[in-house]
Formats: sequence, structure tokens, C-alpha cells
Amino acid sequence: TIKKKQASILALFEHLTSLPKQHI
Repeated sequence: TIKKKQASILALFEHLTSLPKQHI
């Protein structure tokens, strides 16, 4: 479903933003 897809994207986004700053 679209809602489930949005949740997956949000989870991915949160994962990316939680990466160590030294990774940038």
C-alpha cells in the first residue's frame, strides 16, 4: 500500500539522517 511505502521511505530517511556526521 502507499501508506506502507511512505513508512518505508520515512524509515530510510531517518536512517540516513542518523548516520555519523563524519560520514558526510
